[in-house]
Amino acid sequence: MITNNKGRVVQVLGPVVDVKFDGYVPFVYERMDASVGDSTVALEALMLKGDGVVRAIALGANEGMMKGAPVIATGMPIT
Repeated sequence: MITNNKGRVVQVLGPVVDVKFDGYVPFVYERMDASVGDSTVALEALMLKGDGVVRAIALGANEGMMKGAPVIATGMPIT
């Protein structure tokens, strides 16, 4: 069971999204779900930057994604 799998967006650069986690660190290629308005966008973890920050790529339209948006790490790879 994953504990403390909630993070927050700290930077958005087009489809590239940096997410900060406290405690839990997603593995590379793990799926994360980010809230963008009323919808959810899948993110794929690509690089561990250190200090609980993960660089990910958005797998859908992420227009309107803002710093501080909640992100949930699923513990599963993209399928």
